[in-house]
Amino acid sequence: MKNIFLIIGFISLSTSIFAQTEVSKIENTLLNYINGTSYNRSALIEKAFYTNANLY
Repeated sequence: MKNIFLIIGFISLSTSIFAQTEVSKIENTLLNYINGTSYNRSALIEKAFYTNANLY
């Protein structure tokens, strides 16, 4: 579990330092969705979808 948080932290740090490419944007979206659904964090789930999407 600790390794997962380190990887997530590293990805977050690296994306804030370097310009985001299409691949890193996709990775960030997937991480938002996975972490949002795993830990029941609705704000992260909403970040993974289009801003005007209807989430039921």
